[in-house]
Amino acid sequence: MNVRRGERGFGLAELLISLAITGSILSVLGLTLVAVLKNSATGRDQQSATHQLRDGFFWVNQDTQSGVASQASIAAGDVTMQWTDYSTGATYSSRLVQAGTDLQRTLTVNGVPTTRVIARNLTPGGFTASRVGSAVSYSITVQNGAKTETNSETTAMRVADVPITPFPTVTFTSTPTATYTSAATSTPTNTPTNTPTPTNTPTNTPTSTSTPTNTSTSTPTPTNTPTPTPTNTPVPTATNTSTPTSTNTPTPTPTNTPVPTATNTPTPTPTPGCSDSGYLNPSANAADSGGKNDGFEISPTNAYADAGGFAANVKGNGDRHRFYNYGVSVPGGCGIAGIVVRSDYWLFNSGGTNTYSVELSWNGGATWTAAKSDSSAPQSETTVLLGSSADKWGHAWVASDLSNVNFRVRVTMSLGNGGQEVYLDWIAVRAYWN
Repeated sequence: MNVRRGERGFGLAELLISLAITGSILSVLGLTLVAVLKNSATGRDQQSATHQLRDGFFWVNQDTQSGVASQASIAAGDVTMQWTDYSTGATYSSRLVQAGTDLQRTLTVNGVPTTRVIARNLTPGGFTASRVGSAVSYSITVQNGAKTETNSETTAMRVADVPITPFPTVTFTSTPTATYTSAATSTPTNTPTNTPTPTNTPTNTPTSTSTPTNTSTSTPTPTNTPTPTPTNTPVPTATNTSTPTSTNTPTPTPTNTPVPTATNTPTPTPTPGCSDSGYLNPSANAADSGGKNDGFEISPTNAYADAGGFAANVKGNGDRHRFYNYGVSVPGGCGIAGIVVRSDYWLFNSGGTNTYSVELSWNGGATWTAAKSDSSAPQSETTVLLGSSADKWGHAWVASDLSNVNFRVRVTMSLGNGGQEVYLDWIAVRAYWN
């Protein structure tokens, strides 16, 4: 074999040095890979623990806000809330208890229980609760792998279990009319007491006179001034005894009863019913297209009444939901002056620009008004009023437009980072007449 001069292979020393350098490089790469894998696992553990806490507190807070303080049973790791949904007549009982490493929620509706796990991987004694008045403070601790996360929140219960009553329709029936005066003159059942107001009118009705106005004021004693019955006969001096009149029917001032200014017609009042409808509740709902196409996917019927629980939309950027069957009834002879939509809502977390918008439809959802929006992104329950008593939302409304067949309210949620949760306690409508 011929070997060229000047050519040779690696010597033993060179080979050892090369192996040492290669080993060092592999060792560094190995340590880096282990660190990366460890950090990735830790991040996943933390994310999972945070998710368990969020899910647990979602149900804990919802049941506590629905529960009635006088009916609640609260122990360190065992909480029971009870309430009644007066829109449906259903009775509810929710028990929150730690079972092993799971936080369980047993919801009993009209005596039928259903149990589900709302948080996992709790540490021993990881669910605690304490009460001060109507406020309940909770703490949940979750351990996932090497990561332990703890969160504490305080939520208020309802003070009393009473039906939720919408704002009443404003009427004017409480204003006494002239029939009170005619009753007092035709049947002298009340003897003159604090203010005997003798009248010498030759007729038995207070016609074309200015009958006394509200004598339940600060001047209950008789004075020597003529009573408000200007006639051609002099008014006798008032004494503590009743002075007979020419009709033998003294007109006493009814004690503690407001007497209106008597005219030949009853006290003028606005056209009956032409004021407003009061706040009205929906009784039907449906998810609309947009986002995940599921709208308020959790308990949408809770938005039918104030303080009866709440509807929830989770991570639903662009989600839409419509509410309807408000039972609006336009009084005869009245027109529609404006519409207000009341939303009691809030966001669970923030981030980016968040917009809560409302549209109205007068033809069953085929056509919608321009949206009115709120971008305040409240972090606690807040009442937001969109529209006004003189705002027609850009549409000339007629009575049939507000019927259950045609009238719709649609909510759209535009969320800044898509991860927010929107809670809606009540969505009510108030129509104003003219």
